[in-house]
Amino acid sequence: MTNFNWIIILISILCILTIAVSDNNVNLLPKSIHELKQYYDVIKNLEKRGILNNEIAANEKQLYIEHASKLVGSKELLTEEEFITWKQRELIVSFSNIIAILAGITVIIALTVLIGIYILPILVHIPAIYWEIFFYIISISLMILNHNSWLIFFGCLTFLATLSFTIKLHFSRDRHAVLKACWICFFVWTIVAIYQQHREAGYLAVMALEASLGFIIFVGELIIVIGFHNEKVIPSATIASFILILIGSILHIQQRSNILTIPFTRPLLFLGTFVYFIGLLILSSSLYTKQNAGKLAALLLQIIAFCSGLATMFFGPMLEIPFIQAIGGTMFVIWLLEKYVEIAPWKNTIAVASSLLDIEIANDETDREHLITTSSILKSNENKNIEDILGAYQKIKKGMFNSQWLLNPQFASFLQQYKPDSAKVLCIASNKHFSVCDGRKNDIDRHIKLKRYNNNIKSFGIDRQLITSTMKSNTKVEETAAAEGTFVYHGVKHSHSHSFQQYFMFCNFVKIKTECYRYEKVENPHKC
Repeated sequence: MTNFNWIIILISILCILTIAVSDNNVNLLPKSIHELKQYYDVIKNLEKRGILNNEIAANEKQLYIEHASKLVGSKELLTEEEFITWKQRELIVSFSNIIAILAGITVIIALTVLIGIYILPILVHIPAIYWEIFFYIISISLMILNHNSWLIFFGCLTFLATLSFTIKLHFSRDRHAVLKACWICFFVWTIVAIYQQHREAGYLAVMALEASLGFIIFVGELIIVIGFHNEKVIPSATIASFILILIGSILHIQQRSNILTIPFTRPLLFLGTFVYFIGLLILSSSLYTKQNAGKLAALLLQIIAFCSGLATMFFGPMLEIPFIQAIGGTMFVIWLLEKYVEIAPWKNTIAVASSLLDIEIANDETDREHLITTSSILKSNENKNIEDILGAYQKIKKGMFNSQWLLNPQFASFLQQYKPDSAKVLCIASNKHFSVCDGRKNDIDRHIKLKRYNNNIKSFGIDRQLITSTMKSNTKVEETAAAEGTFVYHGVKHSHSHSFQQYFMFCNFVKIKTECYRYEKVENPHKC
C-alpha cells in the first residue's frame, strides 16, 4: 500500500513538472499572432533548408497554431490556412460588428435628439460670457493639466477658437485686435511648449509669431494665398525669419539639450526657412524693386537670394537638416524661374518663341489669324520704327471683332461690329460700344451679365417690333410712315446723333415722297 502511494505521488510530480515545462514553453512564445506567424515562417524556412528535421518542425508549428488558437479565444484548433491568413480574416467585418456599429449610431442619434429637445433650449439662455469663461477653463486645463500629446494640441486649438470668439464679441471694432491675438497666442503656446515639451505647440507658437510679423496664409474656395499683409512689413518679416533660422540652427548644432531644443528646433528651422524664402522671392522680384528699391538695392537683393539658395543646398546636408535643403532648393528653383520670366524678351515674338524652345500654341483660330496678320505687318513695314511695329502687333494680338460671333443666336440679336475700332463691338440694345481687347468672347459674356444691359434688352425686345406689327395698316404709305415714326422713337430713346437721324430721315422722306406720287393722299398718319 505504501509503495502504491509513492507511485501515485511520483506520477503527480511528473505531471506537474510536465505542465510547468509546457507552461514555461508557452510563456516564452509571443503574445500576438503576427509575431507567431513570423516564428512559423522561420521554422518553415529551416525545415525547407534541412536544418530541422520534419518531426521537430511539425511539433513547433503545431505548438504555434495551438498558442494562436488560445490567443484568439477559439474553442476549436485553427487550421494551418486559418493561422496563415488570420490577418486578412481580421479585416473582414462580421455580422456582429455591423450590429454593434448600427447600435452605436442609433445611440448617438438618440442622444443628439435628446440634447436638441431638452438641453439645447437651456444652453441657449446661458449668457455668452459664461460660455467664454467655460471654454477658457477647458482649453487651459487641456494645455497644462494634461500630458497626452493629442489633447494638448486640441487644447491649443480650443484656446485659439475661444480667443477668436472673445475678439468678435468684445473687440470687433479694434483695428489691431488680430495682431494682439497673435501675440497672445505666441506667448501662451510658448509657455505650453516649454512646460509640456510639446513640439506641436512649438509649431503653433512660431506660426503665431510669423503671423504677428505680417505673414498670412489664406485658404478660400479653390484658392490658397500665401504672402504678407502689406509691402511695408516684408523686409522686417524676412529679416526676423532669418534670425529664427539662426536660432534654430544653434539649437540643432549644440550637443547638450535644453528646454528649448525639443519644442522649438524643428519649428524654427522649418517655418523660418519657408517665410524667409517667400519674403526673398517677393523682395527680389522686379515688380517690387521697381516701386520700392533702387538699382543698387535690387542687385543686392538678387545676390542675397542667389547666395541663400546655394547656402541651404550646401549647409542642409552638412548639418543634417534635410527639410531646410528641400525648402531652400525648391525656392531656389522658383527664384530661377522668376528671373527667367523677368529677363526673357517677351515683347519680341521671335525671341520669345526661341526662348521657349520654339513651343508656342495659339489658343484658337482668332489667335492664328492675328499671328498671320502680324507677320504681314512686319514684312510690309521693314523701314518703319520697330516700336511702331511692336505696338501694332500688340494691338492686334490683344483682340479683334470676330464675325463668327454673329452666328451665335445669343449674340446676333444685339451685337454689331464697331467699325471705327476693330478692338471694340457695338451693343445696339444699349447703343454702347465696349472693348473686347483682353477677354474677347469673355468680355461679351461679362457685358451680358450687366444690370444696365438686362434693363436695355427688355425694352429693346419690345421696341424693336415696328408699329405695323401691332397696328394693322391699310396701305403701303401708312406702313412707311409707321416705320419712320418707329425710327424717330428709337433715335430719341437711344440718343442717336442728329446727323445720323437726318440721314435716315432723308432716306425715309424720299420713300414717302415716292409713295405720295403714287397715291393722292395719306390718310390717318400715325404718330409716335
